[in-house]
Amino acid sequence: MSRPALVARLLELDMAGAWTTAHLRAGAQVGGVNVRSVWCWLDVARTEGRVEPRQRARLELSDHAWEVLAQARGNMSALHRHLMEAGGEVPSLASLHRVVSDRFGTW
Repeated sequence: MSRPALVARLLELDMAGAWTTAHLRAGAQVGGVNVRSVWCWLDVARTEGRVEPRQRARLELSDHAWEVLAQARGNMSALHRHLMEAGGEVPSLASLHRVVSDRFGTW
């Protein structure tokens, strides 16, 4: 079951006064998520009025960063140091690993 459908159904039950924690647990199980996640989704739906997850900006490396990584023979720590020395906003080392892993598979 998708997040929007699950949250919408639980909100309908809540409006009708028929909502129970058993519904929430069953929804979490069907959705394949933790019960706490469903609680958070319901809180967001009630306070912000949205049932869809917020879109996050995707981290992308510039051509220059890929070049630095290639020159460092894939050494992510060297790329991270280079970015820190260059100044500006620097992603975490773990985030750099995820970007490379997403592009090339397991690193």
